[in-house]
Amino acid sequence: MIADVGYARCSFAEIARRGGLSSTRLISYHFDDRDALMRSVASTIVDDLAVAVTTAMRRATSPRDAVHAYLRANVAFADTHRPEVISLAALLFAGSLPADGSDVDATQQTIASLIAAGVEEGEFSGVDPVIAADVLQRTVEGVFLRLHRAPEADLSDLGDRLVAFFDSGLGTTDHDRVARGTS
Repeated sequence: MIADVGYARCSFAEIARRGGLSSTRLISYHFDDRDALMRSVASTIVDDLAVAVTTAMRRATSPRDAVHAYLRANVAFADTHRPEVISLAALLFAGSLPADGSDVDATQQTIASLIAAGVEEGEFSGVDPVIAADVLQRTVEGVFLRLHRAPEADLSDLGDRLVAFFDSGLGTTDHDRVARGTS
């Protein structure tokens, strides 16, 4: 609903109306206020995203493949869950997301560790894993913000294009395999 009407118009009354509820009491029984409801919505979306991305990354057989899976899974989730991703971006702009950043920090640490392992195994050049992880994470967030600005944006091959871009930036050499989508 946030994706349809925007954060500002997403009141208990509007939610009740769209949900076919006779009053807002059922909503207010479960949530103390609108902020609590919005945090719950955001948490559900982030949890669903984490499951999708983690599942894809677990299938990876190398650090490089795991980074590729991370990029592709985030883009695929954004493409197949547009209303949720647009809502998440709207909640971010409205300041309704938890601000501690612990989830983001943990994700970046995981990606930095993968990149460091890839450097050790010769899959990536001697890039700084922390900087590379930060750039990679900001890129994924940029995909979500892109949908917020342009909900109909074509993301069909964006995952593969981002993989090729990051392979170039991380110093990998097997670009033909990336272009074929076999990594």
